[in-house]
Amino acid sequence: MDNFYLPKDLFWISHQHAFDLHEIYIRFRKSLVVKNISKKINLFITADSRYVLWINSTLICRGPSRSNPSNQIIDVIDITKYFTKGENIICVLVYQPGYSHFSYIHRATTGLLAYFILDNKFITTDKSWKASKDESFDSKVPRQSIYQSGVEKRDLRLDDKWLNNDYDSSNWEQARIVAEPFDYPWTNMSLRSLPLLKEKIADIELINVKENKSKVDDDTLNQHKWNNSIYLKNYKIYNGWYSVNNLNKNATYWLFDLNRGCSFQAIINFKNADGGELINIFYIEKLYKDQPYISDHNNYCKVRMYDQYTLGEGSQKIVPYNIRGGRFLILEIKNANKINFKIKVNISFYPLNKKKIQPIVKDKSLSNIRNICRNTFLGCLQDGFIDNPWRENAQWLGDALPQSYIMSSISNDFRPLKRIIDLAEEGIYPDNLLPSVVPSEAHSYSVLDYNFIWIELLDFYFFQTKDKDFIYGKTNIIKGLIENFKKYTDKDGLLISKPGKRLFLDWSLVSRNEPNAIYNLHYLYFLQKSQKIFNDIKYDCDLSKLIETLKLNLIEKFFYNNIWYDDYGKSTFSQQSASFSILTEINEAKNVNSILSDITECSLNEGKKNKMILSSPFMHFYVLLALEKHDKFQDIIRIIKIKWGYWAKKKYPTTWENWNVDFPDGSQCHSFSAHPIYFINQYYEKLQLKKF
Repeated sequence: MDNFYLPKDLFWISHQHAFDLHEIYIRFRKSLVVKNISKKINLFITADSRYVLWINSTLICRGPSRSNPSNQIIDVIDITKYFTKGENIICVLVYQPGYSHFSYIHRATTGLLAYFILDNKFITTDKSWKASKDESFDSKVPRQSIYQSGVEKRDLRLDDKWLNNDYDSSNWEQARIVAEPFDYPWTNMSLRSLPLLKEKIADIELINVKENKSKVDDDTLNQHKWNNSIYLKNYKIYNGWYSVNNLNKNATYWLFDLNRGCSFQAIINFKNADGGELINIFYIEKLYKDQPYISDHNNYCKVRMYDQYTLGEGSQKIVPYNIRGGRFLILEIKNANKINFKIKVNISFYPLNKKKIQPIVKDKSLSNIRNICRNTFLGCLQDGFIDNPWRENAQWLGDALPQSYIMSSISNDFRPLKRIIDLAEEGIYPDNLLPSVVPSEAHSYSVLDYNFIWIELLDFYFFQTKDKDFIYGKTNIIKGLIENFKKYTDKDGLLISKPGKRLFLDWSLVSRNEPNAIYNLHYLYFLQKSQKIFNDIKYDCDLSKLIETLKLNLIEKFFYNNIWYDDYGKSTFSQQSASFSILTEINEAKNVNSILSDITECSLNEGKKNKMILSSPFMHFYVLLALEKHDKFQDIIRIIKIKWGYWAKKKYPTTWENWNVDFPDGSQCHSFSAHPIYFINQYYEKLQLKKF
């Protein structure tokens, strides 16, 4: 726990129905009289799982940052300017999905905890607060995807304006105390180490409008309905208001473009509503053949990214509770005879500080590539390193490595890197393996080589900060990982995967037969990095015998005629194996240039048959690291121009999950693919220093 004081009479509070936890939104209100505002007022607040805070009807912020319940994060917010003398009203809306997902760990409870000092007195969450379930939200909703929480389904006809100061909450129940501050599952707390996210209102561009003319329109929008709808031309725009009359309740589909992937929510004002109109907001990431690619639950990642609202009568505003993500937005309007609306978006972003001056890049192609990499990275920088603002919005431990390198090239802010190292440690399994998605209980997505990458993150953090105390505190985890992996070796002394776990994530068609060279070479790299960390902090641990034995076994089993094969049967040989052989310095000096040449040739001429297998954009990070190790920057630049240059030439604003993402759930904004910005900046910084 951080060094901060928790007052007496502070409790986790909830509503009275403690077991009503599935897809619920719980409202909290606190009325208080302010006599003096001469001193700064800091609010300490957290919730399980999410909160949105208002003071005197003004939205203040949302939080907390994602965390393990065993170390709950507390936000600290300066709320001084939001108070006035006299009566003030604090409102908090807490959302609880009732299940774990890829950024939240559920422990069969929910609650709000908050406190601040006012007029020299502690104001705490206790029984004096009022609580009520928000009945305008429907709890019988599907999940948006296997990665995230539920669809937000809300009936605005049931909205009772509870955020207004003059609202009468006398019929609400008293809040129920559910726990003391350090009761299970919230056994520890820490102050937020990442900055609160910022938000800004922005315009969104209308691309086209379509109308469904079919007689049957029972379901929400899908790809078939979009493709078979007709373009609508008789809509009007006046002072930013969109309107269309004589719809006869035919559904209309309004396609908008943010021009890049990011995290956002739609803010939509309506007027002249009859009441009962159905508004569906679809979050779309890409176009396919100039049409929005609409995913559904039958696809690979079981994605159905939308929220649903029913309008009341007259003027009103849709403000979704959750921040979603993507690039495109489709507004589906149903059950309407006429409609008038105005739309903006509220974009969520990380307040990047300690920015580095970027080297000048005169090459137009490289400049464009660097821009789309930057767009991607910033779109995927939220309360930590998320992979993609659309279907997943998850912190993958492996993704954090290229993201950390990207961050280092544009800023000296190492807080997200430190945060994900800690989150992984907090979620460590009893067998000393680390989770691959943090925080989460996505055990079936445990990727073994992400344990190796955690060590690489530690090494990179130390390289950037020289924070020996932080690294020293991780030595037991490092030793635990080493001992764990030593249990899974075969008769040849090579590593075999633990049953039920994944070797590595990559989309290339490399062999995964075991023993596997990619996995074992990465294991060797992990051992070498571990030894380097021990040496850096002067910790007595000698892995030299283990490292040398593994090297000999690898050379004997996988290296033939200057080629690193991926398995015993020589079924494939890949850039991954070759790159890790360079990074681990396992090759004889006479073979290095030839292997580097093969790696480069593979990226530049992937169409040749019977050759090395091309790595994915993610694994190309190791490809480029291997080339950088031997100052092959000209080859790095050639590869970046060929592989990432395609996206820049086609004017895609962000980098893709894979070289081809034509399947419906394939992402066109994935942060691990944005790592060329680091290598481009390294190249031009060296040029400026005349190191070539």
